[in-house]
Amino acid sequence: NECSFVSLRDVERAMKVIVWFYSNSALIDQVIGDEYNVRDEDNESSEESSEEESGERDDEEQDEQPLSQIVRAVILGIGVCYYARLNEREVYCKKVCRYFDHSCPLPGGVDTMKNVIRTCQRGFLKDIQLGQNIARNTALSENVFMMAICTELRIPLFVVGKPGSSKSLAKDVISTNMKAGNSQSELFKNLKQIHMQSYQCSPLSTPEGIVSTFRQCAKLQKDKDLNKFVSVVVLDEIGLAEDSPLMPLKTLHPLLEDGTATTEESGTTSDHHRVGFIGLSNWALDPAKMNRGIMLSRGVPSEDELCDSARGICSSDKDIQNRLEGYIRRLCNGYFDLYEEQSDSETLKNAQKDEFFGLRDFYSLVKMVYGFAVQKELGEKLLSDVQLEQSIRRNFSGLDDLDPVKIFSGQFLRLEHYVMYPSPDCLPVKLIQESLGRTEVEGESRYLLVLTENYAALRLLQGQLHNHDPVIIFGSSFPKDQQYTQ
Repeated sequence: NECSFVSLRDVERAMKVIVWFYSNSALIDQVIGDEYNVRDEDNESSEESSEEESGERDDEEQDEQPLSQIVRAVILGIGVCYYARLNEREVYCKKVCRYFDHSCPLPGGVDTMKNVIRTCQRGFLKDIQLGQNIARNTALSENVFMMAICTELRIPLFVVGKPGSSKSLAKDVISTNMKAGNSQSELFKNLKQIHMQSYQCSPLSTPEGIVSTFRQCAKLQKDKDLNKFVSVVVLDEIGLAEDSPLMPLKTLHPLLEDGTATTEESGTTSDHHRVGFIGLSNWALDPAKMNRGIMLSRGVPSEDELCDSARGICSSDKDIQNRLEGYIRRLCNGYFDLYEEQSDSETLKNAQKDEFFGLRDFYSLVKMVYGFAVQKELGEKLLSDVQLEQSIRRNFSGLDDLDPVKIFSGQFLRLEHYVMYPSPDCLPVKLIQESLGRTEVEGESRYLLVLTENYAALRLLQGQLHNHDPVIIFGSSFPKDQQYTQ
């Protein structure tokens, strides 16, 4: 279990984070106000037996006590260093709460602990302007919170999660908003200004490329006030570099040791060599690398979290959001059914892949449904059968042995007819034309991936797009990508 490793480095990091939260108590008060003293009434864990929570709460009088600043700092500190790396967090909270006694009381026990962490995470997004149809969901809140704290303190951070878990989006939010006094957010005005230097990892990555990125960041920090500025190395898709025969990630061991890079000339370190670091990956790396930083693990969202994200995507128009409420739960259920059934696909088994569809496909489905709904006049049917079928096929086509409309028809009975008789508007060629079209009315068009056995599809696409005078750029610099033109 990649989440289970710990290191003595964690102790130092935890103390560093706790001290920061305690020293910035006034700023944290601004972020979360008095909400941390309010019990989370929606938390289902509050209904658990009092016998299980007897170690977490001393008595009813303690529950009414205000939360001290030092206890809050400890909760947020261990929330950053330990809580964030776990997929199952309930058991951890229960065990930790036993150690808050009369000398360091935690009124409310587990509920308060989770509520403080959750409220502070949401607070970091409070004043931030996000684009249309972007949900302020749990994943984005936690990612932004962790990235902000770790870059502020120059603590290396690994963010591990499946595609669609808001890793890159959170990085963009941090890059846009951590501008110190120039930030629009009151919170980020009190944090350091950052400069991000990204390196796209791949099986062709080299040690020199990674070291060079660290050197560039260190050079940017030279002659800067390091209390107000931090340069951050971002290794995107860092897991792909593990397949490089040059083993470039070995260079991370000295570079991430306390966040410093050692100068070759003297073997000593200078303050400007201490840079921030964020590694983004779809899977966990080996513990030897990851215990040199903090890990944030984003697991598969629950059904409730997915529904909240869908509501957030539709939140630009509250009236439409309310009218779509009956669709949201069924779309979520249909997605989970499809997500499970894809594991039985022979195509995936032969390719030795676990999944083909993911969260991005679901979010795009919701955006498309919302786009269709926005066009409707009040009193009109919110979504026609063809539009619903079109939304599903546009986002969940590609596996020949899996019919997405058939799976979603378990939630929408009106789709049963279209399983046997697809609408003419939903034939593959028509869907490709709409994906490549520039007259999108149902939302932003996604990049299109056409999987074929040979290059015949290219000629077919050229024929379909002939009237649009397309410009085709073939191949890339990767090995063997040019073999067709050669």
